[in-house]
Amino acid sequence: MKIEYVPTRDDLKDAYLAHRSRHPVYRILDIVFFKLAPSVAVVSLIVFFVAVRDGIMNSWIPWLAQLPAVMIALTGAALIERLSAPRRFRMSMFPASVTDRTIAVEVSDDKLVSSIPGVTRFEYSWGSISLFLCSARVNLLYISPGRFVLIPNRALTKEEKASLNETITRKGIKRKS
Repeated sequence: MKIEYVPTRDDLKDAYLAHRSRHPVYRILDIVFFKLAPSVAVVSLIVFFVAVRDGIMNSWIPWLAQLPAVMIALTGAALIERLSAPRRFRMSMFPASVTDRTIAVEVSDDKLVSSIPGVTRFEYSWGSISLFLCSARVNLLYISPGRFVLIPNRALTKEEKASLNETITRKGIKRKS
């Protein structure tokens, strides 16, 4: 079976989100930086203003005044990281010259071949595929923890998708949805 597609921005974004979702540390960081840190900043500001209003000046009050700035800076840094990560991911996985070219993926019983016709060609034995991650929009066949072959669902017919799933099952590759 040969699958050909031109990667779109949505394919790359969906691949990034699927890849990111496989690491639970990202969920923990999201909770810390986007829920916990802003809450701590707001609470510490309220406590600081109440303490100043009531004339309470303990040794911890100046530290309390700095806490919101630190929490806001951490949240800002996490936000900048989140906004720039998809672009860095796209550039590392799919160089600029790739996004306007057709990518061909050939799936056979003995190997998986990913190529940009006339530019690159990579052959992988099924033993080198460590994980098959399937999301609503993309399929990722992992060669290593940070490298995978992308197959968007939009490029697959129902028969091709069933054939790909059957091959993955038959080869005993670990699945994650």
